[in-house]
Amino acid sequence: MSWSGFKKAVNRAGTQVLMKTNHLDESLDEEFDFQEKNFRIIQQFTQELYNRLSSLLENHHSCLKANLAVATTLNSYYGTSTTDGFEGKYLEIVNRIKDDVLPNSVEPFNYTILQPLETLKQYNEEFDLLIKKRYRKKLDYDMLQSKLSKLTTEKEQLEFDKRNNSLDSQTERHLESVSKSITESLETEEEYLQLNSKLKVELSEFMSLRLSYLDPIFESFIKVQSKIFMDIYDTLKSGLPYVDSLSKEDYQSKILDSRIDNILSKMEALNLQAYIDD
Repeated sequence: MSWSGFKKAVNRAGTQVLMKTNHLDESLDEEFDFQEKNFRIIQQFTQELYNRLSSLLENHHSCLKANLAVATTLNSYYGTSTTDGFEGKYLEIVNRIKDDVLPNSVEPFNYTILQPLETLKQYNEEFDLLIKKRYRKKLDYDMLQSKLSKLTTEKEQLEFDKRNNSLDSQTERHLESVSKSITESLETEEEYLQLNSKLKVELSEFMSLRLSYLDPIFESFIKVQSKIFMDIYDTLKSGLPYVDSLSKEDYQSKILDSRIDNILSKMEALNLQAYIDD
């Protein structure tokens, strides 16, 4: 930070203290306050939306990773004793989803959803910087406004004395200093008012365009989600011919449950508890 910047920071800190202790009036702009409040809501919403969509993509990977672990375990569990090899086919299908289906969906997800949201976040960050700059300028403006009336009165008196030839060289220099302070105050006032006015207009336009920007993102989200699930379904469906035909018939005939119950009964008949008790 430069020496000039350091002095400004100190002066602004002093201005904040004066405002908090009610020794300095703070200028109010209800229109800007309303625009900023709405902007903060959208800023928070955008960040939350980006975080949750990023998390959703990570969850797709986590879900697939869990499925791959299940498929690998099943394949190891069955070994070479299976009759139809479906568990091996299932492992192959899950690997295909991991290597082909999901990567093909990640690119459009990033390109049409996450990247536009990142751009929107960048706009939010730029507005946030401008709002902070406005706040700093407002502190300067409020402090100088409190002094401007006194400086103007003092300048008028000094100019009156000058016209009556009653100024010495030291007072003459003081008049120049007062005139310079007034000029700086007016320049600060103009700079703040211009920034304030411009920011209100741009915030209003930005808020009015937010839905037009988000609608295509939401549409892409629906389409990409649909494609992910349909591609996964079609890939899984390709393994159906490998399912034991008898199991398929039993399932369709709603007798598969009875087959499972029968197997469980046989397992219970092993009476392993007797060996445990011994």
